[in-house]
Amino acid sequence: MKKEFKNDKFIPWFIGFCDAECSFITNLVPRINKQTKIITSYRVLYRIQIGLSIKDKSTLEYINSKFDKIGKIYVYEHRQESTLSFNSLDSIRFLIENVFSKNPLLTSYQANRYATLEAGLLKNKTGLKSVEEFETMVINTIEPKFEECSKFYLDN
Repeated sequence: MKKEFKNDKFIPWFIGFCDAECSFITNLVPRINKQTKIITSYRVLYRIQIGLSIKDKSTLEYINSKFDKIGKIYVYEHRQESTLSFNSLDSIRFLIENVFSKNPLLTSYQANRYATLEAGLLKNKTGLKSVEEFETMVINTIEPKFEECSKFYLDN
């Protein structure tokens, strides 16, 4: 599902915001045999999440509205926190296709976490046999190309 963000300063702002506040999450969830209590394999869960103070919930609502409300906002009163979470594979693929594949993240840490999530999704990795197999998916080698980033951000 393609979406054009023509002449929109939202995307450069959002990319910078994600470098600071976003989590690109790739989690392993063990599948345990009920009889033997032994881990038989792992399910891979993907999520893109932004957590802010509950006072800034309106910022998360604004971001979600720009993406046609494909995310879900959670409010945690006891922690005074609100979170915008993109949990479905479709919503994450939408963000990959329309935002992150076209606009580079600036920090190595976020770029690597995003690259791991993207690689797993593109290879349709939703189940793995071992933790070692997961470790081969993890990407820790990306260094942002500041020349490319600078032109994009300075132009916007």
